[in-house]
Amino acid sequence: FFTMRELQNSNPRRLASFRSLPGVLLMLLVMLLVPLTSNAFATEPRRLVRTGGTPGGTCALSSTLLQSTETENVKAALKRPRGASIGAEFTPSTDLSDGDLSVLSMQLRKAAKSSAIWTSDAGSVAKLVEEQESSRGDFPGPCVVIYNGSLEENTDIESVCDASAVVLDYGAENTLNMPIIWRVNTLEHLREIADESGEGVFLLSEDCLPECGDESSGASSDLREVLDNLPNAVTIASLPVMQAANAEIQFGKHLVGLGINSLILQNACVGDEEDVTYTQWAIEMLNKKASSSFSMTGLTGSANGHFGVASHSGEMKWRRLQQ
Repeated sequence: FFTMRELQNSNPRRLASFRSLPGVLLMLLVMLLVPLTSNAFATEPRRLVRTGGTPGGTCALSSTLLQSTETENVKAALKRPRGASIGAEFTPSTDLSDGDLSVLSMQLRKAAKSSAIWTSDAGSVAKLVEEQESSRGDFPGPCVVIYNGSLEENTDIESVCDASAVVLDYGAENTLNMPIIWRVNTLEHLREIADESGEGVFLLSEDCLPECGDESSGASSDLREVLDNLPNAVTIASLPVMQAANAEIQFGKHLVGLGINSLILQNACVGDEEDVTYTQWAIEMLNKKASSSFSMTGLTGSANGHFGVASHSGEMKWRRLQQ
């Protein structure tokens, strides 16, 4: 076959071979195929991003399309059609063996039914992701693992590349090619977001929220007003855990009523025997429509039964608070 340049520069004798009908058809076919083939092999620069959420990724490169898919997976895990998703934060106070961490990860998924695992411990990210990924194809499937710790110069960035997403302060320079959850520190920043795209995933700091136990304050009305203008965003709030009179349960339900899409049980897991007990109880209570008063649970936090069960007043007692 001749190239287009050869055909254009051909002498009449060579072109004579194409004067028959088959020759003309062949020449037309070549003219059509050459541009298509050229376009097929043309390369355009594309942004390369790391692949998150899979163990051993070590910041592997992938297309922007894959990053978009990862972001949508995080959004789907955190924003449900009805109610709020509830995740647990792992902040180890003691060193856990890899085996114990794997068991905790599995129990948060299966027993506690956590929708996400948040951690500020960079060294635990890959191990948590590896265990969660082992459940792919099972029910329940893997939880997203989100890194919400420091990303200072002394942080080993490679150690958090496996995370489904990382948390950055809103307005900070983003040099990471992975799904980002923006930490918002003021309602004014939320208003800016609503006035701009109104989309994204945002973790609201305590300064954006009413105080636990003071749900009737004007801060609730201000927050509701802003959230009403962010229907396409995913908004997340942290709950203090093991509060007196189970105050975190009422507080969490109040925040969901204002429009928060996802809750984090802050420091719910620290590496003790009440990690799963508390997380399971809290998620069950937050998902209940009825009042938590006088609610009993079969969960026990210690062998003697004095902790992890409701008192006569309905308040849960936790051994962790006595230490």
